[in-house]
Amino acid sequence: MATDAITRLDIGDLATFFAPGLTPVPPLQASDYRSDLDAIERLGLLVETATGLSGYHRLPDIPRIARAAYRWRRTVSGVWSYGRAAPSGWADQSSDLDDYSAMQLDHFLQQPDPTRLARRALLSWVPPGGDAGRLVRRFGRRYHRIRTDHDDAKAPAGRATGRKATEQFIAAGVPFAVALPLAVLAIHAFDLTQIID
Repeated sequence: MATDAITRLDIGDLATFFAPGLTPVPPLQASDYRSDLDAIERLGLLVETATGLSGYHRLPDIPRIARAAYRWRRTVSGVWSYGRAAPSGWADQSSDLDDYSAMQLDHFLQQPDPTRLARRALLSWVPPGGDAGRLVRRFGRRYHRIRTDHDDAKAPAGRATGRKATEQFIAAGVPFAVALPLAVLAIHAFDLTQIID
């Protein structure tokens, strides 16, 4: 059930992963569904929460909400995301990744150990006692294909390769809050099966 999945999230961790400019994270004593949703909304983490939950949990309507929230954020960030053609006068975008999402990617890449933060971010969607292998089974083929593309290109892990990998994961149907850490792991040639303890 959606309420159980939301109340099991560590909101402080979500802020650490996806709201890098928010320091220190305000103390949140969320203990029920409504207060957790309020905290997520106050931190501006609706896109991350919806896309992350849809990456692990099979919850009705969450994937639709996640896609709509992500499209809306991209559009208000200047990347037209509704239909094929942008309205007249809309600025052309050379990237599918909006500026806020790119800032989140930069946050991961600037860490002393980007793969550690990416691994923690992926595992944050797995409930206590849950099966982390589900992430490998669900996204493993896409991960292997995109990682192989980056391995073959022999490009150093960095912002450009991270953006490209994130865009590839999103284009392959991986929800944003799962795509971003997967991209970080892929450009660092991380063996995805190693996320399982």
